Amino acid sequence: MRYEGISAAGEKISLGDPIKVRLNMDEDAPAHGFSGVFPFRQLPPLRFCNLYDDKEKLVFGGIVDVQKAVCGSGGNLIEIASRSKAALLLDNEAKPQTYLEPSLGELFREHAAPYGLTSFKGRTFSFSWTYVIPKGISEWQVFADFCLYCMDVIPRVTPDGILDATGEMPQGELRFANEGGIPYTEIARVQSPCKRLRQLWIQPSLGAGYQRNVVDLDAVRTGIQRTRYITAANWQGKLRLKQSRRRSEEVILTCPDALTGKIGMRASVSDPLLGELRNYSVAKSTYLLDSRGERCVITLRSCL
Repeated sequence: MRYEGISAAGEKISLGDPIKVRLNMDEDAPAHGFSGVFPFRQLPPLRFCNLYDDKEKLVFGGIVDVQKAVCGSGGNLIEIASRSKAALLLDNEAKPQTYLEPSLGELFREHAAPYGLTSFKGRTFSFSWTYVIPKGISEWQVFADFCLYCMDVIPRVTPDGILDATGEMPQGELRFANEGGIPYTEIARVQSPCKRLRQLWIQPSLGAGYQRNVVDLDAVRTGIQRTRYITAANWQGKLRLKQSRRRSEEVILTCPDALTGKIGMRASVSDPLLGELRNYSVAKSTYLLDSRGERCVITLRSCL
C-alpha cells in the first residue's frame, strides 16, 4: 500500500511506511474510515488522504479529520484520521426546499457538486414526485432518500469522488477456503435473532397514527416476535425489515492477506466444521497493519 497526503495548496506528499493502519469499510456507514500512525516528519496541514494498492489503484480517498503530531518518550509520530468523501455530504446540512419532478443531475448540482464531488452515475431523467427536503437533514440523506424511493438503490461515493447511484454490485464471487480458495486463520458464524424484526407499525408523520404495518413473513415462520413503531414512509419500513434480516446472521473471517474483495461482492465459504456456506456478500472489511503484521477481517451477511 502507498499512503499519500494532499495539502490545502494541492501538494501531494508521501506519508512513508506506516507503523499502524486501520481501514474500515462498512455497508451500514456511508463514509469509510482510515486511521494511520507514521514516523514523525514536518508536514503542512493536510486536506485529503489517499491510499493506493500495489497496482497503484486508488482504494481510499478521503478528507483529513485529524492530523496530530506527537513528540515524546514514546516516539515521535504523526497520526492521521480520515473519512471517505461521503463525509462531505454527511457533515453538511441540506437547504430546505421543494423539487417538482426532481432528477439525480439536478440534485447533484445543488447538493453534491458544491462540496467537490466530481460527477455522478445513474439515471438522468426526472421522476414524477414532489420531493420536499425538510429542515435538519444532511446532504447525504437527500440522496439516500431520493435514490431509495425513486430507484430502489442505496447510493455510494467512490474513492475518487463520484456519486454512484447505479446500484451495480462488484462482479465475481469470493471463495473462502483453506484448500483451493482464499485462506483464513479464523472463522466465526454469528446468528443474532435479537437483531431480527417481525413487524413494523408505521405512521407517515408525527401525530398521524400508526395506520400501516409491514411484516417479515419468514421471521413469523421462525418464531421471531419483535415489533417496532416508527415514523417513516412505507418503503422505509420495508428497507428496515430487510436490514434487520441481513444483520441477524454474519460470518466473520480473519484473512492473512491484505484487502480482500469489495463491499457488496458475493461470497461463499467452505469450512471443515461449519460446512458449505453460500448466498453471502461482503458487508464489512477492516484492514489492519500493526506489530502483528497485516490482515483483513471480513464480515459476510446472508443475501437470503
